[in-house]
Amino acid sequence: MTMSHLRKNPPNPIKQPLYHQVAQDIIKKIYDGVYRPGMELESIRTLAGIYGVGRQVIVSAIWQLSMDNYVYSEPHKGVFVNPDLRCGRFYRIGFFSNNYNLAILSHTLNIIYKELHDHGYLVIPGSNFEADFSCVDWLKSNSQLDGLFLAGEINESVLRPVAKLHIPYLVLGNYDIAENHPAYKVDVAAATERLLKKRFSAFSGQRVTVILGTPTRRAERELAQAFRLLFRKLGISGSDSELVMNCRSNGYEEISAMMCSARPPDIIYIHGAQAAAWNKYCKLNPGRPRPRVIIHEMHAQSCDSSTYDEKLDFALWDDNDRRAMAGQLIEMVEKH
Repeated sequence: MTMSHLRKNPPNPIKQPLYHQVAQDIIKKIYDGVYRPGMELESIRTLAGIYGVGRQVIVSAIWQLSMDNYVYSEPHKGVFVNPDLRCGRFYRIGFFSNNYNLAILSHTLNIIYKELHDHGYLVIPGSNFEADFSCVDWLKSNSQLDGLFLAGEINESVLRPVAKLHIPYLVLGNYDIAENHPAYKVDVAAATERLLKKRFSAFSGQRVTVILGTPTRRAERELAQAFRLLFRKLGISGSDSELVMNCRSNGYEEISAMMCSARPPDIIYIHGAQAAAWNKYCKLNPGRPRPRVIIHEMHAQSCDSSTYDEKLDFALWDDNDRRAMAGQLIEMVEKH
């Protein structure tokens, strides 16, 4: 076997260094049972000859495998496969964010990483945010995975080709997808009431409007309905469109029309990326009276601090949910 053999793998959106390719090939041999748990690997010199690379490439590959808990070294004896591993497992779980900035999901990824690490699995993150490749393209270039988390922009066109790869996968969130797709869903109405009832109860009797994204997405529709139900329980009156304003674009036109109406709201809560549109409105209308404005903490960076009064930390998932996500996929992988 030489490096020319390794380079026949599917193209990766980012070219992998030689030591990484060697490490992946050794992982595949552990998976296939060529290297069994507890077995000693060939010497550095022999492996360099097998792969047609320099010794430093092999040393780096072994170091990476040691860091990822696939092998361990015994001084003056050699390098051995972790005896706790099982053949037929890569001990690698993918986390792919489809057309969505992975940085926004960093806390979720961190909790899942810790939970999986405790079970001996390594999390491999990936995203096609502002990139020209699909989830399946990414999976083909990261084929050594036992399972996959899917987040971001998810629909049937994303999931159908993934399902054909016969890898256990779990969709994170509420989407308009077929019931046969495994998904970790949230009771949006219950979570919204639990997390926001106390904060918004102070606004009883006032005009409150929540600004959300497009209603074509299931999560946005469920969140809109959750806010309407909560507000009615709290005695906050108004029509459906007054309580929740869904924006089909960036939100600037809708926000401008709302502020120019005969009865603008007393309080606005901006949940999503429409915060940038609110910032634009304030810049173009300096000095104009504005309501009390609350912005989701994640999107407050899009606004000048003078354009809002309060940041709100509101997440439908808590850390228990994130740990449950990890546990659900681990169970799927173990049964696969």
